[in-house]
Amino acid sequence: MSAGGSAAGSGLVVGLCLAFLGQQFGFFDLSSLVTGLIYLIAFAVVFAVVFGLLGMWIGARYLRKHTSLTPWKEKAAAPAESSSTSPPSTDTETK
Repeated sequence: MSAGGSAAGSGLVVGLCLAFLGQQFGFFDLSSLVTGLIYLIAFAVVFAVVFGLLGMWIGARYLRKHTSLTPWKEKAAAPAESSSTSPPSTDTETK
């Protein structure tokens, strides 16, 4: 999962929690079906978008800082590994 998608999911949950917390403190009236749904959807969408944008920005910054990768490039070419599974022996047998 990308950083933006993960952060957007977290923002959605935070938005819903804040809407329910606001209702508990008496800031919002969620007892009416229409206004309750409007508040819940608005909070969920706004926080998902804000957190998603922040997650995308932080993820791109991380990639630029810690690797030579960008979000639009795939992995850099990895060095070819040898086909043998054991290292070559340097000991010479004497009989």
